[in-house]
Amino acid sequence: MTGKSQDKTRGEDSPAFSCRLCDTTDNHSTHIVREMMFGLEESFTYFECDSCQCLQIADIPDDMSSYYPDNYYSLAARDSGPPSGWKKMWDRSSAVFSLKGPNHWLPAVKHREIYEWLKNAEVNFDSSILDVGCGSGALLLRLRNDGFTHLTGYEPHIPEPLSYDGNVKVHNQVDQVEGSFDLVMLHHSLEHMPDQHSAFKRLAGWVKPGGKLLLRIPVYPNAAWDEYGVHWFQLDAPRHFYLHSEESLRLVAAKAGFEDFWVHYDSKGSQFWASEQYKQGITHRAPTSHAESPKDSIFSVEQLREYDRKSQEANRANHGDAACFLFQKKAL
Repeated sequence: MTGKSQDKTRGEDSPAFSCRLCDTTDNHSTHIVREMMFGLEESFTYFECDSCQCLQIADIPDDMSSYYPDNYYSLAARDSGPPSGWKKMWDRSSAVFSLKGPNHWLPAVKHREIYEWLKNAEVNFDSSILDVGCGSGALLLRLRNDGFTHLTGYEPHIPEPLSYDGNVKVHNQVDQVEGSFDLVMLHHSLEHMPDQHSAFKRLAGWVKPGGKLLLRIPVYPNAAWDEYGVHWFQLDAPRHFYLHSEESLRLVAAKAGFEDFWVHYDSKGSQFWASEQYKQGITHRAPTSHAESPKDSIFSVEQLREYDRKSQEANRANHGDAACFLFQKKAL
């Protein structure tokens, strides 16, 4: 029996949840999902919308603070410079702009994906960039060290605003973010926002007409879900409120005045090995988790290589569990 068929209910006795994205009310398929990152083991109900296919949490907890402890991965404290041992990775030579001008691109030896996103967003060193849900600002610092000059972050889960050499500011209150930007990006933060329509409306206010909105999110359905169902790593209950389908994401984006521009699937082998751990009862932060101690994990080198191969295959088929979407705001 695969994970997909476990903890699933549907039929006349199933609750009639209303989709928060398309307002469809029906006896949607429901799934019981456990919190497995920190091993809290609480259970939460998710349902699949029969219309737009979004998989979403049925009831959003009133207080989410306990699910974002200080050791949550994106909130770790950062210095204004690169971490020890990362000097070569953070060196300005990793920038993919040539010296001929900011719109001439070189192949990215380091951080290839980052600069592929930025290339397709048509930004340059002088473009204004806002990173929403940026944690302590690691990506912004990387971009600053590579030569970008107008960088702002917003992270509601940090206790106070952050400033790095006065050049990169990370706000923790939404009304502190002023102005509009050439590019607004969200790297795996959209799925944490309880009201998607309000979120997109605010994002539309931050993006300049003709500007770009870059969204990296987990995507449903996918190859890992097909194999592991409720043990799928990126369900990440209850932090992930929405696991968008391509259809549901485009629906909400279009309502806010955005149009399709570019999409690229970028899932990793973790969609399989982390899901396999969850299936075996190993939490993501357990001492034997591959994420915490690769040498103590249950996986062989051969298994990990196979997971990477499967992920690449799923990406080529647009069936990986994560993708980067680029939308353009309609010009006035």
